[in-house]
Amino acid sequence: VCAGLLVSLTAVSATAPPSRRPLAVLGVLAAVSFFHAVGLARADAAYKRGAKAQAVNDFAIAKVYIARARRAAPCELSYITGEINAIGDWINATRVVEERLALLALAEADARAALACHPRQSTAHYAAASAARMHAELGFKDRFVDAAREYDRALELDPKFTPLLEARRELSRRQSSAR
Repeated sequence: VCAGLLVSLTAVSATAPPSRRPLAVLGVLAAVSFFHAVGLARADAAYKRGAKAQAVNDFAIAKVYIARARRAAPCELSYITGEINAIGDWINATRVVEERLALLALAEADARAALACHPRQSTAHYAAASAARMHAELGFKDRFVDAAREYDRALELDPKFTPLLEARRELSRRQSSAR
């Protein structure tokens, strides 16, 4: 793309002197690319730090760094799914109802982000199913239907993904026992 721009912008006209505009355009593109890459690298570093904290059950630190990564790269699916998975641990670590509800709301927001950014990826639907399943397992039994729908959609997109098949089977078992 840049080469095509450069060629079209540097075409020499018999009547006009050469322009410095192509170099300016390329300089701006290079600067934007550089700062974007730095931002993504910082997001990745924040996510890794949050994941390390999560691994040693330092949930307060994990929340801060995973949230920082999510703000920097809101459509990065690995950050979204990582946060949804971490939320399950965070919910289990608290008995305060208001905190649990806030975490469920965060999981729901993450699920919506995953589906908005990646509607044709099975992982996004798997993440949405996980968020709905958390709700169902904490007493919102009507969310079993939402979880089943998202698992089924994910299976349509990737029918051979073994963890997804197992999660769908487990949901069916829990759904039957919840009735």
